Amino acid sequence: MSDAAIATSSTKPPPTAVASAVLQRVEQRLSPRKHFAYVIQIAWNNDEDTYALRSHLELFHFQCRLLDYYPDAAGLGDYARIIPRLPGKHAYAKTAEKALKFVPEVQTYLQQLFNLPPEVSRSDMVLQFFRPTRADRNFADLERTLASHADKLSTGGLSRFNCALALVIYL
Repeated sequence: MSDAAIATSSTKPPPTAVASAVLQRVEQRLSPRKHFAYVIQIAWNNDEDTYALRSHLELFHFQCRLLDYYPDAAGLGDYARIIPRLPGKHAYAKTAEKALKFVPEVQTYLQQLFNLPPEVSRSDMVLQFFRPTRADRNFADLERTLASHADKLSTGGLSRFNCALALVIYL
């Protein structure tokens, strides 16, 4: 199913703002290369919840584009900076320990970002960055599948082999 078909099949109106964003955890990803991604649960203003998996490098590049596109909010000239600060490229994590080190700062960044004036926090640039991608939707589907299998496993309705097989098929 195409992205357009997925978007139009919903009965909810399209979201126009992020109501909240919570950094759930950090996960190691192997595709397209080994890296760590922040698993961010996004609550939209249309009561839809989605996940966004974003690496620190993706957040950093997004931050750079935001600062370039909104120079006044970035504090250039006589204006006070209102765009929150994100740890820079030095925070690019090659280990789980380093990725976890920056979780509090990234969570604070997300909270401050979505509390900015609507011309920034509800901009197409911000909304597009946090809208779920196909990979995000696949991740959410896997999360639901594994949760369902875990429930069945705990009640004796599914073998450990089937749970492992579901994970291998996804990867």
